[in-house]
Amino acid sequence: MRIPEGVREVIGKRLDRLSDACNHALTIAAVIGRQFTLRQLGLLISDVATERLVEALEEALAARVIEEIAGSIDHYQFTHALIGETLAAELSTTRRVRLHAQIGAALEMLYASHIETHAAALAHHFAEASSLIGNEKLVGYSILAGESALAAYAYEEALDHFERALAAKESDAMDAQTANILFGIGCSQMGMLERLQFTKAVESFRKAFDCFVELGDIARAVAIAVYPFPHFPGLEGEIAQFVTRALPLVPNDSIDAAKLLSRNGRILGIHQADPAVARDAFSKALDIARRHADTVLEIRTLASATYIDFFQLRYSEAIVTGERAIVLAENTEELAAGLTARYWVGSRLRDLGDFDGLRANAFSALPAEEK
Repeated sequence: MRIPEGVREVIGKRLDRLSDACNHALTIAAVIGRQFTLRQLGLLISDVATERLVEALEEALAARVIEEIAGSIDHYQFTHALIGETLAAELSTTRRVRLHAQIGAALEMLYASHIETHAAALAHHFAEASSLIGNEKLVGYSILAGESALAAYAYEEALDHFERALAAKESDAMDAQTANILFGIGCSQMGMLERLQFTKAVESFRKAFDCFVELGDIARAVAIAVYPFPHFPGLEGEIAQFVTRALPLVPNDSIDAAKLLSRNGRILGIHQADPAVARDAFSKALDIARRHADTVLEIRTLASATYIDFFQLRYSEAIVTGERAIVLAENTEELAAGLTARYWVGSRLRDLGDFDGLRANAFSALPAEEK
C-alpha cells in the first residue's frame, strides 16, 4: 500500500534530525521487520562496534522513533509501522532484495538450533529475495512454517504458507516435497473450511496419497489414510479407498496395520449392512495393539468400537467396550478417545434412564474435559 506523500514528509523530517549512523541502522532494521534485535543488527552491520550500534539505537529511542520491547533486553520495535515502511521504501529494489537475502542468511546462522520457530520470518525474507537467489529456501521454510502453524492450530496461516510453497515450486512434477505440501494444504483446509468444502481437502489428500504410494513413502500414505476425517455424506467412498489401498502396503502384524484396521472398522460399521465385518476389523486392530503394548492405539480403537456399537444399536456392548476404554484412558494422556468413550457410554445411560450413572459419568469426565 502506497504511503501518502504527506505522511512520508512528516516521517522524513523526523528522521532527518538523526545522524547518518542512526539512519543507516534503522534502514536495515526496517527491512528486518517492525521488531528487531541488537544481535540481528550486529550480524548485518559487522563493520560497526557494538557500542556504536547501541549509541545509534539510543539516539533513535530518544527521538521516539523506536521503543524497547517490555520484558526483553536488546529487543526493539518501531513506534509506528509506517516509520519502518517509509525507511524501507527509500531503498532501491536491488538494495532491498539484497538486504533480504543477507537478513535471511544471518537469521539462519543466528537461529540454527531452533530454526523452526523462526521459519515464517525466514520464508518472508527468502520470498523477498527469490528474484536473486531462487525459490529453494523459500519453499523449504514455507513448508516448515506451515507445519509449525498447523501444530498451533493456526489453519489459515498454515494454508497461506503451504500455498506459497506450492506456487513457488519451480517444477510441476509430483515429487516428495510437492506431496508434503499437498498433505499440509489438506490438513489446513480440513481445519478451516466449511463442511461443504471438505471435498477440496480430500482432493488435496488424494493427490498427496497417490504420490506417496508411487514414491514408496508408505508411512506418509498411512498418515493420510488414518487422518481423523469428519463424518460427512459423500466423502466416505474416497476416504475408504485410502484405507483399502494402504492396507496391502503394510505388514499384517504392524502398528500401521492396526491403525488402518481401526479406521476401517469405523468406516465399515457405518456403511456396511453386516456389523460383523466392522467387529472383525476392530478385533484384529485390538489384538495387534495389545501385542505391541500400544495402549493409546487400544484406547482409540475401543472408543471407535464404542461409537459403532451405539450406532448399530448394540447398546449393552457399547457400555462394556466404552468402559474398557475409560479405564485404560485414566492412566494415560490420551484424553480425546477416553472422553469419546465416555460420551457414548453416557448416551446409553441416558437412554436407559440411569441418571445417577449418567451424573457420575459426567462428573468423572470433567477433569479431562477441562485439561
